[in-house]
Amino acid sequence: MPVVPIYKYPTRISAVIITGKERTNNMPIQNSKISVYKGAGNSLDFTIFDADGKPLTYDTTNRHLELQVFDNSNNKLVITKRLEKVEDSVVPMSGNNMPSVRGNNHVRSVYRCDVDNTDLTNLPAGSHYQWVVLISDSKYKSEYFYTSLDRKVEGEFHILATATPEIESSSVVVNFQKTTDYRLMDDTVVGSEVNAASMQWTKFTSDVMPGDVAMNIIDGLHTIALYLKDFTGVVQIQGTLQVQMPDAQADHQWFNIPDANETVSFEYVAANGIDAINFNGNYSWIRVVYYQMMKGDPTGTVRRVLLRR
Repeated sequence: MPVVPIYKYPTRISAVIITGKERTNNMPIQNSKISVYKGAGNSLDFTIFDADGKPLTYDTTNRHLELQVFDNSNNKLVITKRLEKVEDSVVPMSGNNMPSVRGNNHVRSVYRCDVDNTDLTNLPAGSHYQWVVLISDSKYKSEYFYTSLDRKVEGEFHILATATPEIESSSVVVNFQKTTDYRLMDDTVVGSEVNAASMQWTKFTSDVMPGDVAMNIIDGLHTIALYLKDFTGVVQIQGTLQVQMPDAQADHQWFNIPDANETVSFEYVAANGIDAINFNGNYSWIRVVYYQMMKGDPTGTVRRVLLRR
């Protein structure tokens, strides 16, 4: 049996903070991008340097260092972490740091915070985030550090989805509007108006659920889960390309969506449990329609619908 090697790399990430108060102004010390992984613990280590690339120890007796991460898309503060001093040692610097920084052997202080999965669960992966570090005192007076010697205050903060897949919340529908207007029914299901009237066909239409386009998702994969109880009837999945959410009862704006087998009408007889229907397509909005013959007062129903993108 062949041996498959696996590798473990440290999750420590080092970033440089510059005080920005020095008279000299060299080239930026480093590319100030920080990358963290969803689904994993990420330890972030920071060291403080002056403009000559010499390490500093900052007095935090009555003050504390804090990492803040902002979402650029809505200017919202999404992560706040206090930095704790963890060591004083000669810490080798690498990556895009200046040779003067990499080469000096001065003792430097390391300030650390942990960004774990609970901090990142509800944040979508992407590069639309920025980080800053500030020092605050007991009176809430704050001062920002520069992240590089070109007097840039913010750095790039990338959230990567490599460690765990992105999870999109499901849409759950339990409300259905019913109609006995046979002009609004699919004649391939209920037949002629005379037949529909004699069999007392009734159409039930779910609330509107957002599709891939409305959720800014592009893979087109969908799963509809039907929660059935003694259900006898016909189910259809319908979509629309309207930008604005249409009225669920505006039938002229909706069309049937087929599954991989080109089936558009799913028939059930006394069905119980959960049945899943998979389909592909980039639709703006989605709804579920089901038909029942009410002659004889059937008790079966579609209890709820769950849409997974």
